[in-house]
Amino acid sequence: ISPYLRYDDIEYDRSLLNPQMIALEKQIDDELSMFDESIASDAKEVTVSLIYPHLRAGTLPLSPRVRSFFPTAYESPRVRFTLVDGKTKQKMPGWVALEHGYVYGLRDWYKSHDLMPGSLISIRRGEIPGEVIVEAKTYRATKDWVRTVIVGADGGIVFAMLKQSISAEFNDRMVFAIPSLEAVDQLWTKGQNKSFDLLVVSMIGELSKLTPQGHVHAQELYSAVNIVRRVPPAPLFALLASHPEIAHVGDLHFRLS
Repeated sequence: ISPYLRYDDIEYDRSLLNPQMIALEKQIDDELSMFDESIASDAKEVTVSLIYPHLRAGTLPLSPRVRSFFPTAYESPRVRFTLVDGKTKQKMPGWVALEHGYVYGLRDWYKSHDLMPGSLISIRRGEIPGEVIVEAKTYRATKDWVRTVIVGADGGIVFAMLKQSISAEFNDRMVFAIPSLEAVDQLWTKGQNKSFDLLVVSMIGELSKLTPQGHVHAQELYSAVNIVRRVPPAPLFALLASHPEIAHVGDLHFRLS
């Protein structure tokens, strides 16, 4: 399993999650979220927003909504299939790693489309069995203001609104431009060693500088935390609901009290 996808269990109380948080957790398509399979869809297409660990590992989460699109074999931990680029029709080998809950084989494809955390990828059934179509909604590059990840002089994470070249559709709440993956990898090493509470509080502090209200949405925070440490939504949301220094200001927006 890629180090970016490895999750060290965080103890939390699930009863702290309110209905809004549970609804958001279902939307996020995190393979580590524990749902009954009843939310699996028979949709023709699903769209997922990339998070940094999947971008780095070249993987897609096998969430309940996504799982039905991919071949599964109960005897074998890895199932090979073919990924097809929806636009170019290019074919790429892919593997389903059932025991870890993800699909891998997309690293070069992500790179070739200049994708970033928050980029949208649509997944649909292939024309023939054993093929799955993936498509990034790409367009001619334009400059846009987006949250950008910078490594500060002290080696800590800094967020700034900067103009970046964007060439694919993204989820507004989850997008982060990362000019240097290598620099962010150093943050990753640090993120593993910091206490989860401290990490989240410092992330809210950094992100809140980007808005006049000083508020941070839970989904934005989830994407940001995953830039330095692999964490599913539930433990994060439980911390937001219970931490004495964090106040809920409505509609899943939070600020430091």
